[in-house]
Amino acid sequence: MPTFELSLTDFTFPPDLPESRSTFRMLLDVRYVDTDGKFATHHCVLPGLDTYWECEKAHHGEANFVRDAHLSKLDMARIDDWDQLFFLLKATSLHSIQVRVIDIEKEGGFLDKIKEYAGSIVEALVGSAKTAALGAVPGPIAFVKDAFGTAVDDVEAFGLSQLAGAKRQDALVFKSSAIKIPQFTAGGAIRLAGPGTKGNYTLDLNLTITP
Repeated sequence: MPTFELSLTDFTFPPDLPESRSTFRMLLDVRYVDTDGKFATHHCVLPGLDTYWECEKAHHGEANFVRDAHLSKLDMARIDDWDQLFFLLKATSLHSIQVRVIDIEKEGGFLDKIKEYAGSIVEALVGSAKTAALGAVPGPIAFVKDAFGTAVDDVEAFGLSQLAGAKRQDALVFKSSAIKIPQFTAGGAIRLAGPGTKGNYTLDLNLTITP
């Protein structure tokens, strides 16, 4: 069973992006076929729910300041290898990935958000809500039990984005996806690029597949 390892290798944002909009977290959703042959969705956050990547120049002295000295991009040399890893996943195959880059609100920490969004959303993130939802289904309904893009997947993704700090309607600065690309089979570099808030963004990834 192959192991898929996806890491961030570079991220460039528009020079015209306001300084006040340059405190980043990245949310990634991956849809795949699991080791039992069933469809599944996994969610992850970089650099984590309890930290963020600071690119506002006024905060250049902070430990999590990672803006390049000359360009509007991340200085990957400042980012620990651990924080560059999106996921390490055993799966039969990958179907698609979606990345959202959000500008976060820095007030309050992860524990504050846990309190605010406690209940069904947090349970969904650890899987108990999904188990309960499937247990409530009287028969084998395919769109719930074995399908991509179910309502439970949407709840998990929404809950994670809220915990990650995406409270404002304008928090999203860039969004892109890749579906059934050759790299999902062979591995290698993946580039997601396109328009977002105040200009064009480029997000580079590397996928390593180990048999």
